[in-house]
Amino acid sequence: MEKSIIFILLSMLLSCTGNKVYDHQLSKADSIMDIADDSAQIAIKMLDALKPEWSKFTKAQRMRYDLLYHKAMNKAYIDFTSDSTMLAVVDYYEHHGTANDKMLAYYILGCVYRDMHEAPMALEYYNKATEQADTAAQDCDYATLCRVYSQMGFLFAKQHLPHQELASFNKATQYAYKAKDTLNAIRYYVNKVGAYTYLNNEDSAIIINNNAAELFRKYGYKRDADIAFGCNYGYYVKRNEKEKAKKAFEAYIRANYKGNTNYVDSYAFLLYEKGMFYLLMEQNDSAYHYLQNSLMICKTYGNKAATTNGLANYYSKKGTYELAAKYALLSSVYNDSDYIETRKSQLAQQQAMYDYSRNKNLAIISEKKAEMMTVSANRYHYSA
Repeated sequence: MEKSIIFILLSMLLSCTGNKVYDHQLSKADSIMDIADDSAQIAIKMLDALKPEWSKFTKAQRMRYDLLYHKAMNKAYIDFTSDSTMLAVVDYYEHHGTANDKMLAYYILGCVYRDMHEAPMALEYYNKATEQADTAAQDCDYATLCRVYSQMGFLFAKQHLPHQELASFNKATQYAYKAKDTLNAIRYYVNKVGAYTYLNNEDSAIIINNNAAELFRKYGYKRDADIAFGCNYGYYVKRNEKEKAKKAFEAYIRANYKGNTNYVDSYAFLLYEKGMFYLLMEQNDSAYHYLQNSLMICKTYGNKAATTNGLANYYSKKGTYELAAKYALLSSVYNDSDYIETRKSQLAQQQAMYDYSRNKNLAIISEKKAEMMTVSANRYHYSA
């Protein structure tokens, strides 16, 4: 009998020790993926190696494992295709864990819906994530909080909501500094350029790029400084400011920038801007090369309109007026299509938000009716 008790106690002790080992390994994977974006793949391999021990995990460890695995996938830019696992994780953390755990769970579920092109759902969970942040606490996870706001900024940009986009990137910048993540703080700051460009406020866009370039240089991020300063060459080309355009373009070339991957057609737009620069500098062969290459890979009507307009200018300079007229007409057609597509996109996003809000309100009303019916039934039962 005594031996049996000792055996049980030893088994319990070993089990507890084993669980502590799993906690340590999970924490190690978490800390590794936070070192740099490319270290997420290493974290995934570490978590994969732990998978055979799944049956020995406690429920808390299983939930943490799933949360960290999805966090690593997100950092590794692996698209999510299902929300089932993260819904279970969020359900668990709504009743367990710290404010930081809850914030991370909501944030990752928001990223799942982002990849599944469910913008209203993504925004709902991003908002829930921000609501969990205890910014008065010393251990507030500002690193996650700034990422939440940055993702909201990118979503608002895709929905053509520049004012909300600016507010989100302002918050992202603020909390990145609190997280002592200077590099991303400046990057979030420079992301506001897109919103100002959309609002036709190019002066503010130029100022932000120049300020960001100075900050990047100050902290030793030379390539980022060249990209930020280089991004102004498109504005200078439009203003016919050759010397400024040349300096900015040289910085762009040094950086070997391939465009912002958060936006569709960014590389095609980059080629278009190079073409327009060479057109300004009267290097017509180079201008044609980049404009033609841009047109070949353009996906959006907006970029097609800009590129064909550039080609119309090129043929006009060459004196080939028939082709200039052809591309000018094409540009006009693409401009009209871009306007229609943008309006359709805006209306579709608005309808999606309306449908989501309406369905959510109906669900709340139905829930309240059910509660009232239950209360009434209980009262009737009691009075009977």
